[in-house]
Amino acid sequence: MTMVHDLGLLEPIFGPTVADEATWSAVADRLAAAGRFRDPALSLACILAETDARTLRALCRHWGVPNEWRDTLIDLVAKLPQWGTAANLPLPAFKRLMARPTWDRLRRFWRIEEMRLTRRDRESRRIARRAGAIDPSQIAPTPWVRGEDLKRMGLTEGPLLGRVLTTLYDLQLAEEFTTRAAALRRAKALVAKN
Repeated sequence: MTMVHDLGLLEPIFGPTVADEATWSAVADRLAAAGRFRDPALSLACILAETDARTLRALCRHWGVPNEWRDTLIDLVAKLPQWGTAANLPLPAFKRLMARPTWDRLRRFWRIEEMRLTRRDRESRRIARRAGAIDPSQIAPTPWVRGEDLKRMGLTEGPLLGRVLTTLYDLQLAEEFTTRAAALRRAKALVAKN
């Protein structure tokens, strides 16, 4: 990558953001740390971390990158700034991150960024401890309440039904109830309020 920089090819290949000298310094640091993982998608994310989603989509389209890679890159770049706050996310939001196919890469990416910025991995260790304490079967469990259940309670198709389902699933992810019966009781209470 240093040769690409020295030959002035960064901007033609990756766009003007990466060609900026301050950005290039961050890119070089990230790439040095990412090299041991031998993960091309992670390495590309390290290069494009400062690139906005629109430009990133355009680059991926221009390069002919498969949709899966494009989505992975966009997800990693969009979530990179959360490295310092992820350990404090509400439990449902944290579990949703863990359920994403990019979770393992994202954790590596966060650690690379934290080490680059702080020379420590305190937040990365907190994230790992929190993730390790969650039962894998509870990361993305099957919802106890479905749309059909809410319809039997009197709701009709529409935004309200979707909001109630989302609320109930968030409560389930937060482990505020642990049985289907308890989830249905909470559903009845929510439906009665609306």
